[in-house]
Amino acid sequence: MAGKHPYISGTTALIKCIEKFRNSMPPVINAKTLRKLSLASNNESYLINILNFLRIVGDDDKPTKEASTIFNAHPDDKFREKFSSLVSKAYNDLFDTHGQSAWELNLDELISYFREADQSTATVGRLQARTFQILSDLCGHANATQPISSVVLAKKKGSRAKAKAATHKSSIPKKQGKVGAGNVSVNDFGLTVRIEINLPVSDDKKTYDNIFKSIRENLIDA
Repeated sequence: MAGKHPYISGTTALIKCIEKFRNSMPPVINAKTLRKLSLASNNESYLINILNFLRIVGDDDKPTKEASTIFNAHPDDKFREKFSSLVSKAYNDLFDTHGQSAWELNLDELISYFREADQSTATVGRLQARTFQILSDLCGHANATQPISSVVLAKKKGSRAKAKAATHKSSIPKKQGKVGAGNVSVNDFGLTVRIEINLPVSDDKKTYDNIFKSIRENLIDA
């Protein structure tokens, strides 16, 4: 892989990886492990490169002692504090240049830095910048318009909310009006009938004329 600083395409693989490791840190972390966990499909090497760069995984494919301690930290604020230390140590050159304001650099500023530092292409520089932003967000230093991990969580919550609303709506009994018992409110009674007609393939105009004539007589004028 070109460049000193790691990168990965997309935003969810790294987020999901950190979340899974916080729940349970595998004793061995390599491409095979990531495939079993359904993480970074076809991009396992890029994710492993990030984990090695952060010293979450050592040269022996095992979690480092420091990483094991950090990922067992609880509550979330404690984890973010310790994870921030791990990230800033890995990106020491970036923090030596910009200090703590490195957390707040926007995308263009980060791209400029990584392209200059690693002589990256425009594409790789952007991916390096986005990768750092993901890590920054996971550390609690969101510098994107909307925190990346929050976007993922919002989508999950939105899906669950829609499903719950649909279930709730379907469980509400519909009001039924009584025909002949006075005026029936539109809100009390509603009926929708959907009719689907499959027309045969034919070059005979008479065939279609007969079909539409039958529809008018039996459906529209009924």
